[in-house]
Amino acid sequence: MNVVAACAVFGIVVLRWLPLASKERADADADMHEKTHALNQEAEERRRLFETSLESDPVTDRKGIFGG
Repeated sequence: MNVVAACAVFGIVVLRWLPLASKERADADADMHEKTHALNQEAEERRRLFETSLESDPVTDRKGIFGG
């Protein structure tokens, strides 16, 4: 009798826990996908900025010293 009761309690716990765990996993996956997308966009923007900044002409003074 105790084994049957324990199995019933275990079954109820599992049935209540699985959907919550599944939702948490889906939320974590969606969050990771969103953050990965944002990081990829930022990396692409920085790459473009770096590439276009290399195309500009350097500014030097009369002695040939780079400066600002």
